Amino acid sequence: PLDKNDENVFNFLKQNKLDKKFIIMYSGNLGLYYDLENIIKITKKFKDHNDLCFVFIGDGAVKNEMQEFVRREGIHIVRFLPYQPKEFIKYSLNAADLHLVVNQKGIKGVSVPSKIYGVMAVGKPILGVLEKGSEAQQLIERSNCGIVVEPQDYEGISEMIQYFYNMKHEKLNKIGLNGREYLEKNLRKDISIDKYREVLKSTIENDSKH
Repeated sequence: PLDKNDENVFNFLKQNKLDKKFIIMYSGNLGLYYDLENIIKITKKFKDHNDLCFVFIGDGAVKNEMQEFVRREGIHIVRFLPYQPKEFIKYSLNAADLHLVVNQKGIKGVSVPSKIYGVMAVGKPILGVLEKGSEAQQLIERSNCGIVVEPQDYEGISEMIQYFYNMKHEKLNKIGLNGREYLEKNLRKDISIDKYREVLKSTIENDSKH
């Protein structure tokens, strides 16, 4: 977790004309299975919020469609940026006030948006657009690092963006840091390796009994 005054974070914001804005960020594949071609339409409801900006970092199959919508509707609070260098991602992720972690309806059990771990690592709050019972939804709930809305509930997504936008900075910060704390306690590399070790050990022991 880094403050927006961190030199690299600050420079990223300045270079992209994002300083002094409430930033809702999606960082990753702008492809199929995320419903981004419809989620982008929510930005129209916020087009008069000059101190707010939606930032989409990445590339993919629906990027052109998303850009075309923004151009057609004359929405000036949306930025599209290229993938950031791997060593710089921690700074770009820290530039956001709220991160979108999304999956399309029907993807539960097939795909887990791995970007959730990066967002939790930088200690930022998450607005999850995820099916109930999905791994990412359960992770957000267990760690109390955000709020989850069902896919295709566009009204609900808009309401939650407004909710986070109105939230006091201290509370926003606390929700985000809950994710970082959960990650450190439960999902560090050494802890995860130990879990695999225990599973393999118990499997071998069970096999040897038979």
